[in-house]
Order: sequence, then structure tokens, then C-alpha cells
Amino acid sequence: MELFFNADGSVEVRAVTTILSSWRKTDNPRVAARLDAMREDILHDQDLWARAVRAMAPETERICHDFEEGVLVSSTRQALATDPQSVKKLFAPTPVSAFVQQEERTITLELVPSGANQATYRQKRKIEEITGTFATSVALYLETLADLYARLDLHPGEERAAMASLLEVSDEDADAEIPDEGRRLVELVDEAAKSLVEVLNVSEDEAFTFDELSRLVYDPFPAPVTIEVAGDVLESEGFLLDGDGRFATRRHALWDALSMLSERWVTPLPVVALVAAIRAAPSGEDVDEESLLESVLATPRRVSYVPDEIEVRAEIVQQLRPPKYYRLQWSLPDGENRSEPAPHGPNR
Repeated sequence: MELFFNADGSVEVRAVTTILSSWRKTDNPRVAARLDAMREDILHDQDLWARAVRAMAPETERICHDFEEGVLVSSTRQALATDPQSVKKLFAPTPVSAFVQQEERTITLELVPSGANQATYRQKRKIEEITGTFATSVALYLETLADLYARLDLHPGEERAAMASLLEVSDEDADAEIPDEGRRLVELVDEAAKSLVEVLNVSEDEAFTFDELSRLVYDPFPAPVTIEVAGDVLESEGFLLDGDGRFATRRHALWDALSMLSERWVTPLPVVALVAAIRAAPSGEDVDEESLLESVLATPRRVSYVPDEIEVRAEIVQQLRPPKYYRLQWSLPDGENRSEPAPHGPNR
């Protein structure tokens, strides 16, 4: 969900739901039923975004549904409200309370998680168990990767081929052969990586990946939220600043916790880089293998410390916990310096 606070005080909302191409045709009946129910809710204006936008009573609203072979694959809902106080109602259907205060030309937005979550008791118990298993897999991955990096320090000529293998990319410049000892280390890292990414897969008896379940338990937001404002930002707390100058909440899930720790002990982490590249690629398109490989090779190798599973679990749990509140304060531009807002909203 994206929020745009314009220079005139109005607020625009853009909420997008997308079903990735890899999920659109699934043999898992639980996943299929989940997706069918979600599609029905969207098409009948009963999904979360419909209820949230409806609560804020916007002046204008636009809905766009995209279909492939007659099946809904994405939905975009845009709305414009002249009163920034309507953001309070926008978050009413979520476990987050919103507060907006305006004093002259200064606006303060606070988002406060209630502590409630979207998970069932069974799902919470399952994630407690999976978090320990995941931490064990992370510790093993770091240990095997540290062993490989120690070898590459002595045999740097093997680095390109080793990284190409771990990233599952083809590379003409990589040496075709790695000595048996080096190959054994690469295989151990690869086996540990496969154990790690199991949290991103769906088991036969689940409708969610374990990573998604961990989001239901820990993440107060139903989706990442980005905020863009017209004016000068005076204060920010809890948000991350992205490359486009927008303020964003981050995902609180197992894989994202690992990503946040990717520079803590051993770097680079090829499996984290690979998953990030897959997620960033447009739906249905392949990863840019050359850019991925060059990016990882350009990252200096470093092994500062290899933690055990207890230390890893403690750090992951710490990363899973969201901030107590998110706060953003900015001053609107004066009348002489106002510029037209970016064409984000439904009436642009």
C-alpha cells in the first residue's frame, strides 16, 4: 500500500494485490482454495483493501482488475481523500492505529501496532517450532559458507565458478572445473541453502509458506506500506528510507529477518542475494543472471564470526519484532513554493 500526502493536504492511496505467476497454477488444493477465496473477495469488494478504502470515504476512487485467461491475477485500488484525518479510518480494519495531527503547515503521522496479529493459535505454535529449525539451518549455512570462503581466500581463482554454482547461474568466464575439495565445500553450502529456502515453499498440508505464516504472527501490517510526502521531512522514526526517497515499513518475516542480518556475521550470503533477485524480477520474467553474479562477486568476502543456532535464533526473533510505533513529521511547502503533486492518484 502506498500513501501520498500532497501539498494541499489531501492524501492519495494506492493498494495493489498481485498473484505471482508461479502461484497462479498450483497443485496444492489448500493454496488453490486460498487464492480462489481471495479472488472472490476482490471481485465482490470484500477484500481488506476494499473495506479499508471504503472506511475512509474518499472523494474519488478507481479500481482496476487484470485478468489472464479469464482469471484475476492483479487488482489495483486508488483513492483520493481531501482530509488527511481519513487515514485513521483507512487503517481501522488492520492491527494498526493511525493518528494524524496538523498544526499550521506541520503534519505528524503516527502508526501504532496494537500488538494483535492475524495468525491463529495453531499458526503461532507452528512458527515457534519453525523459527528454531530455521535458526539451525541458518547456523549451518553460515558455518559451511565460512569454510568455503576460507578456501577461496587461498584459491581466489575458484571464486567465480563457486559463486556461479551457488547462484544457479551460467557463466562463460567461470572455470568449468573446481577441484574436489572446493567442489565438496560448494555442495555443502548448496545443501544448507536448500534447507534454508524451505521456509519459502508451501508444504502439502498448508495454504501458506512458513515465511508468510511468520508474517501473520509478527508483522502488524497486512502488506508493506510506503509513504511519500510533499514538503520537507522534519522527523522519521521506525520507517526505512528507500532509494526513491519514500518512507517504508519493512516486512517482519523469517526470510526478511535473515536478510537484515546478512552483513552481521558472514558476507556475502549468496542465497539471500538470489532470493532478492528473484523477488525483484518482474512477475514471469527471469533473473538477470549476469548482474546478479557480478553484484555478489563485487561484495567483499568477510567472516567476522560464526554464531551457533542459539545466537542466530535470538537475533532472528529480535529482527521479527516490529517497532513500537512509526512516526513521520513534515512541513508542507508554502503557497509560493507549492508544486503540483506527482500523478499518482485516481484522478490524474
